Amino acid sequence: MDGQKPKPAKEIHIGQTLIIRRGEEVFEVIVDALSEHRGPARVAQCLYSETDASIESRQGEKARRQMERAGLRIPDTRPSKKQRRDLRRLKEQTED
Repeated sequence: MDGQKPKPAKEIHIGQTLIIRRGEEVFEVIVDALSEHRGPARVAQCLYSETDASIESRQGEKARRQMERAGLRIPDTRPSKKQRRDLRRLKEQTED
């Protein structure tokens, strides 16, 4: 809640930013309205709005996970000179 970890019973107010973690997904939402009673999810979804940055980061993470499941892992760093030479030799061998 606004960058701090609150206690579960902490009251929220309109305009506050909440970071919600659900498994691997992270949502950043802004409270638009409050309800006096607990209700269905469809009604609760009208009470907040997700930030554009949150939507973009979730879609990026989803795409990354799909690529990893497909077997493609993006390296953390660029290949070294030796690794580039080895890759070039491997490509030349497979082309012959």
